[in-house]
Amino acid sequence: MIKNIIFDFGGVLLEWDPDNLYLSYFKSNEATEAFYQEPILFWKTASLLET
Repeated sequence: MIKNIIFDFGGVLLEWDPDNLYLSYFKSNEATEAFYQEPILFWKTASLLET
């Protein structure tokens, strides 16, 4: 049973850097930058845009 929840909004306990995550996936800065340039559409959002 969970008794305590810690919210780390300021990044004091954990450092979150999505660039490091994407770099481990894409293997180059150019591919990561290309990923940032592409819009991310989820299926609900995409279907709403079509109507």
